[in-house]
Amino acid sequence: LLLRLYERLTCNDPVQQVDLIFVLAGRMERKHYGLELYRGGLAPRLVLSIGRFEISKIRHLDPAASDALIALRERIPPDERYFFVEMDTAGTHIEKVRLPRWSTYGEALALRRFLETATVRKVMVISTDIHLRRVALTYAQVLRGLPVDFSYCPVPARFGFPADRK
Repeated sequence: LLLRLYERLTCNDPVQQVDLIFVLAGRMERKHYGLELYRGGLAPRLVLSIGRFEISKIRHLDPAASDALIALRERIPPDERYFFVEMDTAGTHIEKVRLPRWSTYGEALALRRFLETATVRKVMVISTDIHLRRVALTYAQVLRGLPVDFSYCPVPARFGFPADRK
C-alpha cells in the first residue's frame, strides 16, 4: 500500500542529455545533484531556483554567486528575495525573479517567463522524489503551449535519506 502511494507521488524519468537543467528551490541536495549533472556534461546550462532561505547556503556550491546573492539580499525586501542563478559557458548570472506567489505554481510561472526568451527544447527538472508528481502536474498546466519537452528526475538517495533532507 505504501509502495503504491509512493509510486503515485513520484516521477522518475531517466537522466538524459538536455538543453537546460532546472533545479527547484528548496532542499540543498537538489542543488548538489543538479550541479553534478551539469558538471558531468548533461546540459550546457543550469538554472538553480533560489529562495530567500537558501541564499546563505549557496556558498559551498559557488562562492562568487553566493557573495553576489548576499549583496543583493541586503538591498531587497525579504518577500522579494527570489532568484534564478544560471550557469553556462559564459559564467554565472543572477536574475531576480518575481513570483506571483511562493509555491510550485509561482515557480512554474517564473520558469515560463524564463523559457519564453530562451532557446531551449529539452528541460530536465530536478526536485525531491515525492515532490515531482505535483511538479509535473503543475508544470503541464502552466507551461502548456511551450515547444519544450520536460523530464522529471528525482534526487538520488545517495544525497541523503528523506528523513535527513533539509
